[in-house]
Amino acid sequence: SNMNIIQSSDSDSDIHECSRSDIEYHEDSIDEILQELIIDEEKKADDTEKNTIEFSEWSEFSGRQKSFSSPETGSLIRELPSDIKPYDVFELFVDDEMIDLLVSETNRYA
Repeated sequence: SNMNIIQSSDSDSDIHECSRSDIEYHEDSIDEILQELIIDEEKKADDTEKNTIEFSEWSEFSGRQKSFSSPETGSLIRELPSDIKPYDVFELFVDDEMIDLLVSETNRYA
């Protein structure tokens, strides 16, 4: 009867050792698989970047741009008084229409 207990105990120990080595093996293989996946993803990202660069070449842009002009003078060149204030310059670029647009867009996302 004592012999059965000892054998059982030895057997449990063997099973435990076997399980531990199996777990270590699986952990190693999981690490290897993950490492391979990371390498594959990095290669895919590199390939995508290379393709993007190859396909996005410079092209001629003339004829597509809008022309700018001031409704008052018909051009962007203006005569400015020598005593012009910073706010007056600001108003040349940011008019009431632009402020209204800024306010409505800000309120929309608030």
